[in-house]
This record gives sequence, C-alpha cells and structure tokens, in this order.
Amino acid sequence: MSRQSYYSAGPRASRLRESMVVDVVSPLDACVNAAEACVETLGSAVTKLEPGVQDMGRLKKVLRAQHHYLVLPATEVQLRRVEYATAIEKQLEPLLARSAQLLESEAAQIRRLEGRLAEIQGSSRAVEPKSVPRRECALDGIDMRDKTLSIAQRRKIGTLKNRRQKLLEEQKRLMGEMGST
Repeated sequence: MSRQSYYSAGPRASRLRESMVVDVVSPLDACVNAAEACVETLGSAVTKLEPGVQDMGRLKKVLRAQHHYLVLPATEVQLRRVEYATAIEKQLEPLLARSAQLLESEAAQIRRLEGRLAEIQGSSRAVEPKSVPRRECALDGIDMRDKTLSIAQRRKIGTLKNRRQKLLEEQKRLMGEMGST
C-alpha cells in the first residue's frame, strides 16, 4: 500500500467522546491560568528587583565577595589563651614592677610636699609680718667706687645687690599675703 491510499480517505472521525474532550480541556485551562499567574508574579518580581540590578558592577562585586569563617574547637581556643597569657605575663611583670616603683616615689614625693606645706603653714602662723626686723647686710657697706675692687668683683657685688633687692620685695609681698589671710 502506498501512502496516498492510506490518507486519501480524508480525515477520519474522532473516536473521543465529548465528555472526554471536556475533561481534558478543563485541566488545560487551569494550567494556562496558573502559567499566567506565574508570569504576572515573575513580572512584578522583575520590576521590584530592577533598581537593584541596574548597578551591575556593584552587584557583581557584592556577589563575588566570599566570607570565610574559621570555627575552632574550645580546647584549641583555651590552649591559645594560655599561650598568649604566658607570653604577655613575661612583658607585664617588669612593667608592673616599674609602675609600683613610680607609685611609691610619687607617694614619697607627696608625703614630702605635704610635710613642707605643714611646715610652711605652721611657720607662717608663728611669724608675724611686722616682727621681722631688717638685718644689716655686708653688701650695704661696700663702696662700688673703691679702686681695689676688680671689674668682676664689682659686677658680682651688683648682681648680689640686685638679687637681695628682689628677695626683699618678694618677702614683703609674701608677708602682705600672709597678713591678709
């Protein structure tokens, strides 16, 4: 038989019943509706993700970033802690000893300064500003025009007189402050 004779009869009649056709169409229709819903969902997802995807270079960089975490067992961590503690302890002992010495020296200096303060406060209460007599000084009797004095001696005497004058002024100022307190 040739092909032409097989198809020459024309389309043959469907042997499916109409109820079977309806049973096949309703699931296909449900499938089409579900596919349409999926396409709508994908469309809304694309519109929501579009602003974030526009900067593709930054997105690629973010996606390429890899984070590696190392999880160590507790025994390893404890061993490292002990190891680091002993290493640091060797460095800390001299520092602690040095800081203790500095604290002791500071405490001693504070005690000395407090003692001085007590002496000054005790002596300032005992001394009245007007009861301090002015003593005669050997510098007052020296004549600067004396030819026996060398230039260096005259300069030294002038310096000493200036120092004495400044000290007397400072004494007067301090006595005035003590008198007012």
